Amino acid sequence: MTKISRRDFLMLLATAPFYKVAWSQAASSIDRLKQQTENSDTPNILFIVFDTLSAQHVSLFGYQRETTPNFARFAERATVFHNHRTTANFTSPATSSIFTGTYPWTHRAFHLHGTIDHTFAERNMFNLLPDSYYKAAYTHNLLVTSLLHQFGGELDMFKQTRDLCLTDGEFADLLFNNDYSAAFWGESTALRTGATPPGTIFLSMLERMRRFATKSAIDEQYAALYPRGIPNLHNLFFLLEDAIDWIGEQVTTLPQPFLGYFHLLPPHEPYTT
Repeated sequence: MTKISRRDFLMLLATAPFYKVAWSQAASSIDRLKQQTENSDTPNILFIVFDTLSAQHVSLFGYQRETTPNFARFAERATVFHNHRTTANFTSPATSSIFTGTYPWTHRAFHLHGTIDHTFAERNMFNLLPDSYYKAAYTHNLLVTSLLHQFGGELDMFKQTRDLCLTDGEFADLLFNNDYSAAFWGESTALRTGATPPGTIFLSMLERMRRFATKSAIDEQYAALYPRGIPNLHNLFFLLEDAIDWIGEQVTTLPQPFLGYFHLLPPHEPYTT
């Protein structure tokens, strides 16, 4: 332990009157922050996430092609971060870090269908804001839906993914909404094909046939706009424009002030757009 000399003690003692001033200023700042929160002029907070959008392919950050001219125009009157890093390279841990402000080894959402440690039920960005904020969320990504279900009690509006989709073949939330995360994982394991074979032979075959029929009909309907096929996730087929238009409506109609978290799937694969 470092010893304080008599000279150091006297110098420290001489600064004591400033502590009261500094503390009063800090307390005053806290009071102003509380008043600002309760004021109708408190700014809205809007998160718009485009899943897997990489800065390496954004013209705003130096990509040689003009891939994001609208972002560039917006950046002219915005604060732009040039040294921002994700905490992980896939949905569950990275999005959980956004929600909790912590690294994966703290929030514990490690694997694809991982969920956030229950200790963050009251320590997340939705709970951080006072009750005066109206909190709304929507996502195309069902893994994010699973995470948002953990904070459902904090959300004033949690719009279902299917509401902005052209077709819907999901069952987990309809049958087991109170246990959505486990039900969604079970549905994916039983019916979906991917890196591992599905858990059921016959049901997965019926599921593939149903999806093929649905996809064929939708692809034919939108062939002129999407010659490579329409954006989709499993049995969810959607237009990004529908979600963008809906978000635009919410910005003008949601109660003020609001926190909106809107997580859209494109440009995530399949790369059809």
